[in-house]
Amino acid sequence: MNCYDCTVASTTSAAVAVCMECGRGVCMDHASVIKVPAFYEVSAGMAPVRRRCRLDRRRVHCGECQAAVDCCDSTGG
Repeated sequence: MNCYDCTVASTTSAAVAVCMECGRGVCMDHASVIKVPAFYEVSAGMAPVRRRCRLDRRRVHCGECQAAVDCCDSTGG
């Protein structure tokens, strides 16, 4: 699979990941990697308690989807 953004720019580069939002292949130059906190629930016969994991999850976005995420995050919704 080749990087979508590189193909649009008339170059060829191997994709190293897939955008979590749109499914496009992205190369290292066009991939945006963000860390998202991970949580799990613990329930020992009581109401579940939400706990944060020690490690974060990683999400990969293409440039276009990352710009959309940044736009929404900066405007508050």
